Amino acid sequence: MTIRSIAKLLPLALLWIGLSAQAGVLPEDRADALYHVYQGDGITVQGPAILYRQKFGESIQVNVNGETDAVTGASIDTRASGASPLKEHRRQWSVGSSYLRGKTTYNVSYMNSTESDYVSRNITVGITEDMFGDLTTVSLGFTKGSDDVSKYNGPGNYIPALGIGKEKESQVDRRNYRIGVTQIFTKNFIANLDYESSAMEGYLQNPYRRVRYGNGNSFEDEIYPRTRTTNAVGLGGHYYLPYRAAVKLEYRYFTDSWGIVAHTGELEYIHPLTGFLNKFTLELSGRYYTQTNADFYSDLFPFTRSQNFEARDKILAAFDDWSVRLGGSWRYSWSPKTYGVVSLFIDHIQYNYKNFRDATASVPAAQQPLFNFDANVYMLQYAQHF
Repeated sequence: MTIRSIAKLLPLALLWIGLSAQAGVLPEDRADALYHVYQGDGITVQGPAILYRQKFGESIQVNVNGETDAVTGASIDTRASGASPLKEHRRQWSVGSSYLRGKTTYNVSYMNSTESDYVSRNITVGITEDMFGDLTTVSLGFTKGSDDVSKYNGPGNYIPALGIGKEKESQVDRRNYRIGVTQIFTKNFIANLDYESSAMEGYLQNPYRRVRYGNGNSFEDEIYPRTRTTNAVGLGGHYYLPYRAAVKLEYRYFTDSWGIVAHTGELEYIHPLTGFLNKFTLELSGRYYTQTNADFYSDLFPFTRSQNFEARDKILAAFDDWSVRLGGSWRYSWSPKTYGVVSLFIDHIQYNYKNFRDATASVPAAQQPLFNFDANVYMLQYAQHF
């Protein structure tokens, strides 16, 4: 889980009206510390994250980020198969740099994420240009990634997760392209339009997951296509209300070569308090997501290898989820240029699956109830601005 941007938790006058004044200037120096806890579907994920960002002169900025997650528990797949509960760690670090020249900012970063059976490496480059009197910002980005997928084969022993054919199919190559436009229409209204496309090739399935067929008591390994392309477009607007509060509305459309079509809508309300509570900002948001299933997904296949590709991953099933977030931040100043922000957020999420059944139910597979669960996420963050 990446460190959440603190900018929108600041007083709205500084956030919305001050954007044009910040164009062509690198962000201020900052140090963040965050701790998060996720609990849902029998799984607990928790851990800290830190970020440090430092300018050198007015043109160069360097940032470093580190985080770790401890994963424990047993999801529905683990419970249904009778496998041992999970107990693993993920460690991630990244380093990046920004260079400002006139109205153009150039960015480059490298990220490494390591688990016992999965290693991911990404390099990202990007460019951001302010134009038309700093009212329009155009950004371009590209990410090249490479992953190594392994499979547990006994205590301390992991082997390549072989796919169809070649041994090197336990690797994944990823490319991601992004373009975005942000437009300031008035001092109270900002809109953004973003497009993202990605292409993946290699071992794209989970080496531990299996499909079931027949009466639901026979199992075999999943088989995924070796390629996947995705496209997504998002449209959003931020409006600063007359009484210092603000609302944000966003919509995102997603489709991929596996047949998934998804829609996401989010509404957020941010309200800085006044009077003796003027250092506090409250935030309330709601989000709804829905998707169709992948073409080769099924909860129960009729017989062994009934089609070329088979999946029973609930992430590829048809489902929807909704979530609500409640939180706030407290800002205090050490000096006119140095201040800190303490933030606390609580998210509640409800997942409802339309064609993924609870395989732990002691009834025939076709009669098992559809699976659903809720989850909670807790985040505590401290940000020190210099």
